[in-house]
Amino acid sequence: MTDVTSVDITAATEVQLVEMVLGVPGIGTQLVTAHGLLGVARLSPHVLAERAEMALPDATRLAAAFELGRRLQMIMGQRRKRLNTPKDIATFFAPRFTMCRWPRRSAGI
Repeated sequence: MTDVTSVDITAATEVQLVEMVLGVPGIGTQLVTAHGLLGVARLSPHVLAERAEMALPDATRLAAAFELGRRLQMIMGQRRKRLNTPKDIATFFAPRFTMCRWPRRSAGI
């Protein structure tokens, strides 16, 4: 596990950040490799605990950290009042749809 007293959080990898939140060495590599960061963020605490074989309070702590990030994105998106371009619209609404799973389109559509 990374020594959290000597790490620049902004320079830490996703794996290191997961391990900092959980305080469990090796779990970040296991989770991010198996599910990807977005996949981990989408897992409920119960599913996360089951798949990673971790205690439910630890899984809940990680899910709460992701939820804080989503809420921060929503707050930051709300500050921008005018949506002038398609990019502005996408930036504003993206945090609201991070948990959505969209059906994949077939090549013919």
